Amino acid sequence: MREQDLTVIKSRTLMLKNGVRSSEVLLADPKGGDSYLTFELKHVGENDPGITDWTVTDSHHAAFIIDVRPNAITRPVAPICIGIYGANNVPLYLGFVVQPQIGDTGEHEVTITFYTGKEVTDGSNKQ
Repeated sequence: MREQDLTVIKSRTLMLKNGVRSSEVLLADPKGGDSYLTFELKHVGENDPGITDWTVTDSHHAAFIIDVRPNAITRPVAPICIGIYGANNVPLYLGFVVQPQIGDTGEHEVTITFYTGKEVTDGSNKQ
């Protein structure tokens, strides 16, 4: 799935340090129930593959851990399908860009973007 094929529903920028969980990010969904999501960065070595992992606590809470190299820009190859959204249960996707900050703060600027997939008329979701 490409970003161009999706619809942006929310974008938020966070300042995060390695190993420190963000406050909850609210993803409002009046038809399907709001979601409360947290994000955390985990530094990995220069040659380690980075992954994004998440733990779902219940149908409205999840915690994401994003592997990053301390001095590199990190983003997924394609948006990650993380569930469904809205009354029509369209696919919900997560994208992000993690940029290290100049200086010795240890902070990273993390832009989180939520997308929905487009519906198709036969009632199925096109992926």
